[in-house]
Amino acid sequence: MSPTEPLSPSSTPSYWTDRLSDTYAALWKMVIRPPRAEYLISDLGPETFNVFNREFQRVDLQIRNARGMRLECSHFVPTHIAPGDQYPCVVYVHGNCSSRLEVLPSVRRLLQRNLTVFCLDLSGSGWSDGEFISLGHFEQQDLRAVLDYLRSCSYVSSIGLWGRSMGAVTAILRASEDPDIAACVLDSPFASLRQVAEELVASKKITLPSFLTGLALQLVRGEVQARAGFDIDTLCPIDVVHKVIAPVLFAVATDDNFVLPHHTEDLCSKWGGPERTIMQVGGSHNTSRPSWFRDAAAAFLGKRLWNHKKAGVATGDHGGTPRVSLAVKQTRLEHMPVPVPIGPTSATDQESAEAVTHLGVCGNSKPSQMMRRPDPSAPVDDEGPEATYPFEQERPKEIPHVGSSPMNCSNLPTSVYINCPGIRAL
Repeated sequence: MSPTEPLSPSSTPSYWTDRLSDTYAALWKMVIRPPRAEYLISDLGPETFNVFNREFQRVDLQIRNARGMRLECSHFVPTHIAPGDQYPCVVYVHGNCSSRLEVLPSVRRLLQRNLTVFCLDLSGSGWSDGEFISLGHFEQQDLRAVLDYLRSCSYVSSIGLWGRSMGAVTAILRASEDPDIAACVLDSPFASLRQVAEELVASKKITLPSFLTGLALQLVRGEVQARAGFDIDTLCPIDVVHKVIAPVLFAVATDDNFVLPHHTEDLCSKWGGPERTIMQVGGSHNTSRPSWFRDAAAAFLGKRLWNHKKAGVATGDHGGTPRVSLAVKQTRLEHMPVPVPIGPTSATDQESAEAVTHLGVCGNSKPSQMMRRPDPSAPVDDEGPEATYPFEQERPKEIPHVGSSPMNCSNLPTSVYINCPGIRAL
């Protein structure tokens, strides 16, 4: 470079100082202060509504967490509960830029299985108190306050958790300390927050040269500790997931480039309980989940929570070789399991309606049940002529095609598919 030739912007110290400052600000805001969800209470829908000709109500309430913050909550329950009646409850835990509205497309699916549904705005989100979020660190204390409340309700029996992203991490952290959780649905949790940040920088989503990555993350760590009071380096669900013994259904998105799929696979491989299910859905980290997955998740929770209530203890053998009940990684989306629309009229119909998955054959093993193919002409959301649920945001238009060929599990990573006994019903 000649003495008279001007310096390129990237070769000046001020350029990298500005770049580091911008990246640092973007990272800490991404962690503890992403855009806050705003909505009207009326967006939660009517306070009373019908599902399968049965009347339900939404009860809005406030709970205080251990830090004294007010949490805005809603509990969807039958309008008429007879003395002595008890129902399992699903607690839905939303993602980092979201609110309790996130549960709405799944409410009817859960209520029709005789479950109640509890949702809340976590601290720092929606209408609840709090300036910052913590991606699970303090949110698990919010969840603990909710669980304490529900266990004080005479009409609540077993409790399951359904969380997405930050909510899934929150569920893992709480369940690792609460063996009475009956089942979990976990959509796109991360295994390590520090690793997510490093991967975002490495993927060029946050532009920063590698020699400044460590410095930027240390600055972010200090900023988060000063503002929100927790250490991002210690937010590692992978370190406690071995303590969770409840049956689990994981979801991982095919095109998730924010929390990479290996996070879900790593958590699944170290799950402490014997029953682990992992399902692959289309889309990205923030894409709306397909209706068939919501149905499958609702069936999974319904069966396990009611079994838990009948037994009075956690279902499943907590010893022996872990098993994964459904392997769909590297399976084309059109070959994914499709739930059968339900509307049972008897106990037998109820049991058969729970068999909502495409039962494939793995190697030479046999499926545990005959495959029930859905009637292509049947409506997916068959609520009955009198049922109304006006605030559901999503109604599937058609049932996706299900392939009839057997699944080949030989190419699946052993960290996800530990045993290969065949595909079982949810």
